[in-house]
Amino acid sequence: NQPEIRLGSLHPTRDLTYVADTCEGFVKAAESDAAVGETIQLGTGRDVSVGYLVETVQKILGKNLPVVTKDERIRPEASEIDRLLSSPEKAKRLLGWEPLHTLEQGLEAHVDWMRQHLDRYRTDAYLV
Repeated sequence: NQPEIRLGSLHPTRDLTYVADTCEGFVKAAESDAAVGETIQLGTGRDVSVGYLVETVQKILGKNLPVVTKDERIRPEASEIDRLLSSPEKAKRLLGWEPLHTLEQGLEAHVDWMRQHLDRYRTDAYLV
C-alpha cells in the first residue's frame, strides 16, 4: 500500500500569513494610535489554493504522493468559502507593516519545526 494524501476540495483559496509576521502586525497595531477603532487586515494580498499548498509542501518534503479527494472530507454545500483574500494596504499605510516571509518560506520553517516535534502529532487518525 502506497501512502496517499486524503483531502476534500482542492480549489478553495486562502491568504496565509506567517505567524511571526502576524505577531509583528499585532505589536505594531497595539503601539499605533492610528490603529484605534480601525479594522486592519494582516495578510499578504496573495491567495493560493489548497491544491497549490499540497504541491508546495510535497516539494519541500521531496515527496510525490498521490492526492485522493474523499467525499467525507468535502465540506457541505454552502458551508465552504471558496476564496479568502486580504487587503493589506491599510496595514502598510497605518502601521508601516508588511509581511517579511513568503508563503514558501513560512511552509519551509513550519516543516522544519514539525520534523523536530513529530512526537506531538497523531498521524494515524483524521480529526475534525
